[in-house]
Amino acid sequence: MKQIAKMIQEMLKDIEKEKVRIFVVDVSDAPSCRAVVLLFLDYLRDQSMTELAYKEFTLLGKVVRKLDKEAGGTVKLLRGTGFGSMGKSTLEQFAAAFTGLSEMDLPEVQFEIAPPALEIVPVAIFV
Repeated sequence: MKQIAKMIQEMLKDIEKEKVRIFVVDVSDAPSCRAVVLLFLDYLRDQSMTELAYKEFTLLGKVVRKLDKEAGGTVKLLRGTGFGSMGKSTLEQFAAAFTGLSEMDLPEVQFEIAPPALEIVPVAIFV
């Protein structure tokens, strides 16, 4: 189990850019729409992000990209990381390996967000 935890930590170092976290949040006014927000830790009051993770908050931001179902395309969550250059089949095998870990209660692994979706640059977050 310790080896698996160490492997996950090493992979997270590559996936997560230093001092930047990607949040995928549900949009309250449009339940089928999700928003992708890049948060820079230097600008957060609570850098452990316990105030934001799995809680409700209000986000004031600028929509920089809107994806409709008709337009197609996705928001790639691994863009700019070492994993971003891997092929889709390799990533699916990777996700299947984590899904098969019965010892750990992990959320579903996602590499991209399908439309309808928004990409937002945050201006302020109200907790």
